[in-house]
Amino acid sequence: MRAERQSDYYRRVARRYSSFFNSVAYLVGVIMALGALFGSVKILHGSVDSRVREIATLRAIGYGGFAVATSVVLEAVVLSVIGAAIGASIARLVFEGRWQAIFNAVFTLSISAQLVALGIAWAVFIAVLGGLAPALRSARLPVAEALRQS
Repeated sequence: MRAERQSDYYRRVARRYSSFFNSVAYLVGVIMALGALFGSVKILHGSVDSRVREIATLRAIGYGGFAVATSVVLEAVVLSVIGAAIGASIARLVFEGRWQAIFNAVFTLSISAQLVALGIAWAVFIAVLGGLAPALRSARLPVAEALRQS
C-alpha cells in the first residue's frame, strides 16, 4: 500500500482512460462524418435538381461547366463551415470547463482551438467530397434539355 493524494490518483487514472475515450470519440466522429457525407450528397443533389433551369441559363449565357460545378462545391463548403462554426460554438458553451466523472476518473472537458480547427477542416473536406457528384452532374447538364424542363 502506498498513500497518494486524491488529485494524483485521479490524474493517474485519467491518463489510463484518456486514450480509450479519445479512440471512442474519433470512432463516433468518423461514423458521424459518413452520415454527414451522405446527407450533403442528398441535399446537394436536391439543390441541383431544383435549380436545373437556373444552371442551364447560366450555361447558356456563357458560364462553363467548371464554373457551375465550382459554385455547387463552394455552396457546400460555405454551408458546412457555417454549420461547423455554429456546432463548435454550441459545444464550447455547453461543455467547456465541465467536469465529468467516469469509471472513478474525473475528466475536465475542453474544446480547444485546435479541436475547433480540426472540426472545421473535416467539415470542409466532407463538403468538397459530398459536393463533387452533384457538381459534376450540374456541369454535365444538357443545356437545351434542361431549359425545356418546367
